Amino acid sequence: MPAVTGNIYTTEAGKSSYLWTVSAGGTITAGGGTGSNTVTVTWNTPGARSVSVNYTDGNGCTAAAPVVYPVTVNALPVPTITGSAAVCVNSTGNVYTTEAAMTGYTWVVSSGAL
Repeated sequence: MPAVTGNIYTTEAGKSSYLWTVSAGGTITAGGGTGSNTVTVTWNTPGARSVSVNYTDGNGCTAAAPVVYPVTVNALPVPTITGSAAVCVNSTGNVYTTEAAMTGYTWVVSSGAL
């Protein structure tokens, strides 16, 4: 499964000592430092995952436990194509299909095909 990149999570601004944690299957790719109220995560595996954060407020207090934000990472689709694998030169009417009821179909035909 290709990685799902650019997922941004945010908490309250103006705090200090932010401590960001992502569950297994995720990697922090931007932000997430002790002075940052945002973190960008790349999710590498599907399933139930989480992002958590804790920080120190303006009074110098830190929560007893970080807040945990649940994330469901869905697997990417794996399209299939059905149709004749062997056809004659200049033949017409060759029909190829893929899964119905999806969106964003993009068909690419190799050079030499019409």
